[in-house]
Amino acid sequence: MKDKVIILHVVKFNDSDLILSCLNKEDHFYSLKAKGALKSKKRFSGGLLEPMNYVEISYQESKTQAMGVLNEALLLEGFDDIRKSYERIELGLKLVSDILFIKRQASHIGIDEGHSFYLLGHALRAISKGYSIVSIRILFLAKLLFDQGILDVQGVGGSELKKIIKLRFQDLGNNLSKNLGPESDNGLMQKLERQLAEYFSKQKK
Repeated sequence: MKDKVIILHVVKFNDSDLILSCLNKEDHFYSLKAKGALKSKKRFSGGLLEPMNYVEISYQESKTQAMGVLNEALLLEGFDDIRKSYERIELGLKLVSDILFIKRQASHIGIDEGHSFYLLGHALRAISKGYSIVSIRILFLAKLLFDQGILDVQGVGGSELKKIIKLRFQDLGNNLSKNLGPESDNGLMQKLERQLAEYFSKQKK
């Protein structure tokens, strides 16, 4: 089978294998085993199977196990400009981590839908284009919380949040601060971070 996915997480398994957590355009979240990935430089060249990479894959579904086996992978977009800055790498991995938690929790209760793939993809592209880190994080958090139905638009910054969720990531290149108004700062970002942290804490219980 073939698919196009964003790699969310990679973990070592045994001496030579890797386990990949992937998200496709249909927002389907699943894991694959890349056998011999740590030894086979020909099949999986260095840096190919890393979080944040958008790849085209071919894999074999297993009839006896929940996890399929990755056969081949081709890099479609690596968001290389993100990796030129530690702050941008940190932000990119944070966004991936947030999506990973959301999808893992959703899969536990049998939900396999949403807009996480496009949200993450657009955000990673915005990071690679050098847009404001704070603005990207604010827009990502607002849209993620809204998609989960838990965005709190009451109190300080509420009116601005209603405007923010209507924006697109490409709008960040058109001076987003003017669109957001005075709440487009670390204060608003911290408010959204608290909302997400509270949501994650409830999900873990």
